Formats: sequence, C-alpha cells, structure tokens
Amino acid sequence: MVEQVYAQHRADLIQAMNLSLLESGLSVTTFNKDAVDIASSWPNYWETSSWVKELEIYRRTKPKRIELAFWMDQKLFAVTLGHPTRHGTGLRLNLVQAAPEAERKNTKMLTIILTAYDLYAAMIGCNHIRVVKPLNEQLVKLYCGHGFSRLHRNPEHIYQTRKVCV
Repeated sequence: MVEQVYAQHRADLIQAMNLSLLESGLSVTTFNKDAVDIASSWPNYWETSSWVKELEIYRRTKPKRIELAFWMDQKLFAVTLGHPTRHGTGLRLNLVQAAPEAERKNTKMLTIILTAYDLYAAMIGCNHIRVVKPLNEQLVKLYCGHGFSRLHRNPEHIYQTRKVCV
C-alpha cells in the first residue's frame, strides 16, 4: 500500500517535471533499466558494486524514495536517488551523478534536480532537503551556492540542509 501511494507521487513528480521541461530538450524518467545500463558504465564514485543490486535493495527498503533519471536529447544526463529522513521531516539527497561528458557542461542540471527534490518533498510533507556526505569540498561549495548550509550536530558526517522552496 505504501509503495503504491509513493509510486503515484513519483509518477506525478515525473509528469510535472516533464511538463516544465517540455521546451528544453530535457526529460525525466524513473531510474529505469535503460538508465541503469548506461549509468553502470560511468565511473563509480559511490560504494556500490552494481546499480542493479543497489536499486533492488533501495526499492525493497525505501518505498518512499525518489529515483530519477534525467535525459537530454535522449541521452542519459544524470541520475539521483534519495529518501525521507528517519522522522519524515526531510528528504535526503543521497546520490546525484552526471554523465562523465556532462559533468561540467551544464551547471543548471543541479538546479533542475533540486527543483525535483523540492516538488517531491512538498508532495510527501517534508520541510527540508538534506545532502548527505558530499564527496568533496568543491561539492559542498556548489550546494551552499544553492541555498544549503552546514549542520554541525554530527561531526562525522557533513550534512547540509535547506528549506523546501516551492
């Protein structure tokens, strides 16, 4: 039941994003088999041996997840995975990865991804977005440039949060 409700939220999010991106050449899908196959060939920055296994576990254990693939002119451009925080007040952005050839070409892509997170967070009743463990200081600065700020409650991890902007 929970999975069905959130599957509908994800479908509504994808429909809304695709309507807003209609003129841009961008489109959004779930992190489907085509996206998994392509993303599997990208450099692996994450501690995962296989996108197939990772998504299988994610889908089984995170029914409220957000999972999106962003396409530009029918080429996979970026993927993202996230899920609500333990208490459901925030939406965790756990992973964002751009295609190797796209990493530095389109700085607006993060803005588009964050827009999707804002919309999904609002749909499921979250009031903030968290970026968990950015890979490096350059990414911390990039996220801070998008309205995030550090939280210092847990010195072992770098958490960033911002209020949902809808």
